[in-house]
Amino acid sequence: MKHVYLLAFCILTTLLSEAQDSSKIIKLLDGRMQIKIPSIFHSMTAEEYQFKYHKPKDVTEAYSDKNLELNILVSYQQSMPVTEDQLQELVTSMIVQMKTKNPNFKVLGEGEKSINGHVYSFLKFSSQGADQPIFNYHLLGAVNKKLIMFVFNCPEKLTAGWYPKVETMWNSIVQKK
Repeated sequence: MKHVYLLAFCILTTLLSEAQDSSKIIKLLDGRMQIKIPSIFHSMTAEEYQFKYHKPKDVTEAYSDKNLELNILVSYQQSMPVTEDQLQELVTSMIVQMKTKNPNFKVLGEGEKSINGHVYSFLKFSSQGADQPIFNYHLLGAVNKKLIMFVFNCPEKLTAGWYPKVETMWNSIVQKK
């Protein structure tokens, strides 16, 4: 009987692990770009976005988990011309602006990385949310010489479990020619 319980436990553990790690591909910008995100994320409704951010939806795409704790935002800014060489300057400018607006803003990391043949700049930081500290991970890229920004944020207490998944998401980004 112990073997039956052990086998059932192993099967259940495997199924739960696969369910947590399952992902879906999101196509952006009329299929010119794609990213793989965990399946627990759903497209946020306008009402969810308003509730979470206290403003009307002003991004290209917004995804969240059922509790609105884990969030992925994508903002394609067609009015902002940029090249890959200028992305790090934008990050530096963001840091200056955020430091003046938020005294609890703390840079955790910044730099550049190559993802599938394209250069991206990133900014990792913590800030104070309405009721708790928030971990933020911004990734800036250039698509058709326009700025695209990917944002992941979650309560700091969830960072350890989600940081590797965010890296996996960002590394899955593909720009199509």
